[in-house]
Amino acid sequence: MIATEHQATENKGMLIVFSDHSEKKRYERELVYQATVDDLTGLYNRRHFMQMVQNQTIPDGLGMALLLFDIDDFKLINDTYGHLAGDQALVDFSNKILQVYQNKGIAGRVGGEEFAVCFFAEDKRAALMEAEDSRTTMSDYKIILNEHDSIQLTASIGISFTERREVTFEDLYREADEALYGSKNSGKNRVSLGREPILRESMKG
Repeated sequence: MIATEHQATENKGMLIVFSDHSEKKRYERELVYQATVDDLTGLYNRRHFMQMVQNQTIPDGLGMALLLFDIDDFKLINDTYGHLAGDQALVDFSNKILQVYQNKGIAGRVGGEEFAVCFFAEDKRAALMEAEDSRTTMSDYKIILNEHDSIQLTASIGISFTERREVTFEDLYREADEALYGSKNSGKNRVSLGREPILRESMKG
C-alpha cells in the first residue's frame, strides 16, 4: 500500500498493488513433489523416506519398526504380461500400502519392487503381528489387468524393531534387509524378524 500525493483540499488516497505469485508457488510445489515422491507410485522416494525416518523420535513406551516388502516373482509378471502390467502391479500395491498405513506410518518405495514402512509399536510382538496382518492383506489382494487376466500378488516381508533411540536408519534397514532375504529364501510370502542391531553390537563388546 502506497500513499498517493494530494493537495491540502483533497482527500487522502492509497494506491494498492497486487502481485500474483500463484504460478511461482505452484512451480515450487512441483519441485518439492519431484524431489520427495516417486513419480510412478506416489509413495516417498528412497532418499526422502530415509530422511523422514531419521527425523522420527521414538516416543516413551514404544519402539520403532521397519518393514521391507518385496513383491514375490515380480520378474515373472513382467515376462508374462509385459512391463505395463508390472507398472500397474507396482501402483496398485503402493495404493494398498497407502490405504493401510496412511494414518499410522511412513511408506516409501526404496527399490524396483521393494517398499518400506516405518511405524511405532508397543513391542516386538505387536510389530510382528502388524507385519503378518500386512502380509495377509497383500496376499488377499487381486490386481485386475483386463477382463481376462488378473494377478494374485504375494509379498515377502523382513522386519526390524528397536526401542533404542540411538539406533540409526542404516542399522534398522540392514537387519530388515537380512530378514527379508531370509523370507525370500525360505518359501516367500512370509514374515521374518531381524536381530536387534544395538544388542548385537553390545554383545561384541
